[in-house]
Amino acid sequence: MLILKIIVPLIFYNLVLNVVNLILPLGMSPLAVTGTGAIASIPILYIFYRMEQRQRGKCRETDVTLFHGIPYIMLLAAASCILLNYLISVSPLPELFMGYEEQFAQDLLSPPLWVQLLCTVIAIPAAEELCFRGYIFALVRDKAGFWPAALFSALLFGLYHGNMLQGIYGFCLGFLLAWIYEKYRSVWASYLFHLTANLVSVLASKWDLLNNASGQPAAALLLIAGCLILVPFCILKIQSSVHTR
Repeated sequence: MLILKIIVPLIFYNLVLNVVNLILPLGMSPLAVTGTGAIASIPILYIFYRMEQRQRGKCRETDVTLFHGIPYIMLLAAASCILLNYLISVSPLPELFMGYEEQFAQDLLSPPLWVQLLCTVIAIPAAEELCFRGYIFALVRDKAGFWPAALFSALLFGLYHGNMLQGIYGFCLGFLLAWIYEKYRSVWASYLFHLTANLVSVLASKWDLLNNASGQPAAALLLIAGCLILVPFCILKIQSSVHTR
């Protein structure tokens, strides 16, 4: 029964994506198709999420703790995004998966900036957070505890991205997203983290931040050092300001 509950929102989300892909005109970018599917599926996914929360007796409105934590959530997301992308970019992985960069640029970076912001930053994170943290992580968390639920949902989130580089990035980010959800007990918290990380990723790609920094060792060192300081600082601030379940 638990497995069925876990896969239902993902099946529904992918079904909507496939239907949207058939309906929309040919030639639309994969990002626009995915974003449109996310927008179409969000209302039903939210209903699934709220119904399941009520059935489990876990329905809770966002409290003031989340509002106080917004700066730390956003800073942690931005620093984690930059740090993870940098570590992946300097690893041997890009050379092992050379075709990924071209496909990534074609699918995600070629659409206009407003499409990237609407789809990558706003719509897709909302649908994915309802599925992966609000539904999958929360269900497994109740049965098995935080660590198995965080690892399982992060692994599933990484695999869902469909390629090695994004999969590794998605796994690491997915674990942080589960931790944020756990701390604030709110899908709004993980959504804020997710959209901030995606916003930083979109803008960094547009401005070619990592490549520009790699050509200037001092700038790269300063950027990474700042991220290495911000990540533990924000984790400690979040840890000290909220109570775990």
